[in-house]
Amino acid sequence: MPSPGQRDEYFRLYTIAHNNAVALLSDAEILLDRGKYIRAFFLALTALEEIAKSQLAADVFTGFASEKEFQDHYLSHKKKIGRMAWATDAAQEYLDRWGDGDLELKPPNATSRTDALYVSLKGKTIQRPEDVITENDAKGVIQTVESALASIARNEFMGYRIGTRGFM
Repeated sequence: MPSPGQRDEYFRLYTIAHNNAVALLSDAEILLDRGKYIRAFFLALTALEEIAKSQLAADVFTGFASEKEFQDHYLSHKKKIGRMAWATDAAQEYLDRWGDGDLELKPPNATSRTDALYVSLKGKTIQRPEDVITENDAKGVIQTVESALASIARNEFMGYRIGTRGFM
C-alpha cells in the first residue's frame, strides 16, 4: 500500500488522466465530424489508454491494485489497451440495444495505434493509415470511450469506490 502522500498522487493522477481522456474524446469527436477518421481514431484510442491509466491509479489509491501492478502497466500501450477490453463489450451491447446495430466493434490493440499514425512497409507493400483505419473504426473506438466513461460515471454515482472494483 502506498504511503498517504503517494496515495494522494495516485488520486491526482486518477483525476487528471480521466479529465484528459474526456478532452481527448472531445477532440476526437470534432475530428470525426470533419471526416478526419484516422486522427479521430488515434485520439480516441489515446483517450482509452488514459482511462486505463486513470482507473489503474484509482485502484492503487483504493488498495485494489498494487504499485507494482501500476508500474507494470503504466508504460505499456498493449497492457493499458488490454485492460479496456470490457469497454468494447459494453459499447457493443449499447449499440446492439439502442444504436447502430450494424456497427461491429473490434477491440483495439497496440498495433492499431501505430497503424493510425505511420506509413509502414508490410512485406513489399506500403501500408498507409487510410488503408487500415476506417470511418467505422473511428466511430467504434469513440463509442467505446463513451461507454467506458458512462460506466465509470454510473459506478461513481451509485456510490461505489473509484476505480474498477465497482464494475469489474
